[in-house]
Amino acid sequence: MDDNGSRTRRVILKHLSKALLLFIGFAMAIPLLIGALSGMDSAQVLTLITSAFVLQAAAPPIGLAIGLSPLAIIVIMTCFAIGIVMAILEICDGLAASSARVRNWIDKLGKITDKHPIIKKYGAVSCLFIAWIPGVGVYGTPVIAWIMKWKRLPSIIFTVAGFVIAAIFVLFFASKINEVLLFASYAGIIIFAITSMLALGFSLQRNDIPGTLQDKKLVLLFLIANFVLVPLVAYLLMTGLSLPEGLSIGLILMGAAAGVPFLPRIVQVGGENYTRAGVMALFLTVLSTVSVLFILPALLPGVMINYLVIIPALILLLLLPLLVGLLVRSRKEQTAIKFAPWLSKISYAAIIASFGAVFWVYFHELSQIVGTLGFIAAVVLILVAIGIGWLFGGNDPGKRSLLVFGTAQRNLAIAAVIAVLGFPDHSVLVMVMVTGVIGMVLLVVLGKLLRRKMAPAS
Repeated sequence: MDDNGSRTRRVILKHLSKALLLFIGFAMAIPLLIGALSGMDSAQVLTLITSAFVLQAAAPPIGLAIGLSPLAIIVIMTCFAIGIVMAILEICDGLAASSARVRNWIDKLGKITDKHPIIKKYGAVSCLFIAWIPGVGVYGTPVIAWIMKWKRLPSIIFTVAGFVIAAIFVLFFASKINEVLLFASYAGIIIFAITSMLALGFSLQRNDIPGTLQDKKLVLLFLIANFVLVPLVAYLLMTGLSLPEGLSIGLILMGAAAGVPFLPRIVQVGGENYTRAGVMALFLTVLSTVSVLFILPALLPGVMINYLVIIPALILLLLLPLLVGLLVRSRKEQTAIKFAPWLSKISYAAIIASFGAVFWVYFHELSQIVGTLGFIAAVVLILVAIGIGWLFGGNDPGKRSLLVFGTAQRNLAIAAVIAVLGFPDHSVLVMVMVTGVIGMVLLVVLGKLLRRKMAPAS
């Protein structure tokens, strides 16, 4: 018994030692030797190897970022893959040697695969594609090949080939990452606009709309705050701070666009009425799609605005989905109630992805694009809008909360759509996004403060 245990430990140790040597030799020593012969810094090589260990085939952008050539990246990634695959296969052999249960399970599986000789004969070829699967990659593929008892050499060759092809694919897109991310940000904005409008329409009943709009004082306060005072504040900040044209356009866009689609959910943080917030969001959004076309030329007289693109975009991406949402809610209420939360989640995910893509592309230029004055203008615009809503709300906590959130949170869907489709200057979109992020952060903080204030004392 002791002899068997000692022999098993020796076998396991042998396989583990061999796995470690294979990894060190192929994945580290050979790349370092190639790097030394070709004049690469060993720190660069080790950085890419470490990145490949964590990110697998997604590591090439790290190699580009640290100054390695595409050829060097592929060579190092190939050596890494060979070392990892061979090491994992050795570890699997050691596992089988240490466990009778594993050996029996593999034998049973082998009998099943023996009934399908084509799988056994050509199964290794599938490693070429399995290596692409996220979460499996170069770590899981050799385990699958070992379990299925596919021929070792073809399994290694096809796994490494699949890994390298995936790395080349990532490397190709890494060289065009900015273009891909900008396209993703534009797509995210369009998805956000459509889904947020649908979700807003799904959340409202037609009977709720007239009742809320009969509060003429509330409607008038919203109109003055959103279509007179906030645009005026944006204009004063633009002229007072002498902002560049792109930043001026972005700030005026955010000042002119009212009616945030997810106002009901934002106001809920402060404990306010969901239906009334939804109706006001609908009312302000519809008005904004029209008023923004007049506010922009009035406050930016020298700027060329492509109405032939902007007007159809506002209709197709905002008003039409909103109308569809309202019609669906009026005819298939349960369907609308069921899908509204999912549409909201999709819209949140889309705009977050768009934020991330824009800020990734322009991260190094962000301080130059927006500058100190641009950030100051965005923060002051939101803070003044909060103050306007607070003053207009009077002593009624519910109305005050509704006006604060409904005035301070600008309509990012309208502003971003116009920024993307109406102005080629990317600083317009960056300013819109920066102002949107600042607004969301400030209002989330304000919402938490209001919730604590309104919570009953324990």
